[in-house]
Amino acid sequence: MKLIEQDNSYMIFIQEPYLYQNGIARITKSHRNYISHEDKCLAAVITTNYKIDAVLIKQLSNPYSVLLELRYNNTRFFAASMYFDITKDRERDKIEEMLEFTKGNGLAIAIDSNSRSMAWHDSQTNQRGKIMEEYIISKNLYTMNEKSELTTFQNRTARSNIELTIVNNQLLKALKNWEISEEESCSDHHIIQFSLGQDIYHDTEHNYNGHRYAVTDENLKKFDKNLRRIIAMEFRIGQEDPVNLDRDLASQVKESNDVESAV
Repeated sequence: MKLIEQDNSYMIFIQEPYLYQNGIARITKSHRNYISHEDKCLAAVITTNYKIDAVLIKQLSNPYSVLLELRYNNTRFFAASMYFDITKDRERDKIEEMLEFTKGNGLAIAIDSNSRSMAWHDSQTNQRGKIMEEYIISKNLYTMNEKSELTTFQNRTARSNIELTIVNNQLLKALKNWEISEEESCSDHHIIQFSLGQDIYHDTEHNYNGHRYAVTDENLKKFDKNLRRIIAMEFRIGQEDPVNLDRDLASQVKESNDVESAV
C-alpha cells in the first residue's frame, strides 16, 4: 500500500493475489478491488482514484481473468488482468472473447503468461512462447515490453520475462514509459510500471491491419549481416564491415558518370 501511495498509481494489475475473506489482503477500503468470486482468483485489478469509473465485465471475468470497462476524463477504454496457468492453454480463448467484446475500443492487458520469447526480450523462446508470439501477431496486438537489465521474474535458480503488457491499435500510442521497477515486490515477480496517456482515441496512423512480423534483436543482426554480404557481392567490394562498405559505395557514386544509375 505504501508503494501504491508513493507512486500515485491509479490502477494496479495483480496476478496471484493474496486473498482474505473474499478480497485482496492489505487493500484499504478507500481502494476498490475487482476480482471474480467464482473460485480462488488468480487475477485482480485495483483502482485508487475515485474519479475513475470502473465496471467489472462479469461475463468475461473468471478466476484467471478480470476485464474492466473504464471511464476517465471523458475517455472510455478497457483493461484486463490475466493469469495463464502453465498447465493449460485455454486462456487465449478468453482474449479472443475480450477482443470481440471491446471491438473498436482501446484494450490493455497485463498478463502473467508463463511463456518465454525473445520477442519480449527473454533469453530464450519456449514452445508456449512461440505459440503466444504467433497469437499476438495474428490478432494485431502489440507487446509493449521494453528491453531491460532486469527481468519480470527472478528467483534463486532462474530469471525470465514471462509478464506481458499487451495493447491493441487504439492504445498503441497511449501506453508509454513501460519499465521494470527496482522496488522490492515481496515476490519472485518484479513490479512493472507504465502510464496510459490521455490520447486514447481511434488513431488512424497506428490503426494498421496488414501483415505483422515478430522481430527480435537476433533476427535483426542476421538481417544486417546478410544485407552487408549481398551489397559487397553486388558491388564487388572485398570487405563487409559497415565502415568500408559505406566508404567504397560513396566512392563508386562519386566516380560514376551516371549518378542516378549508381544510386
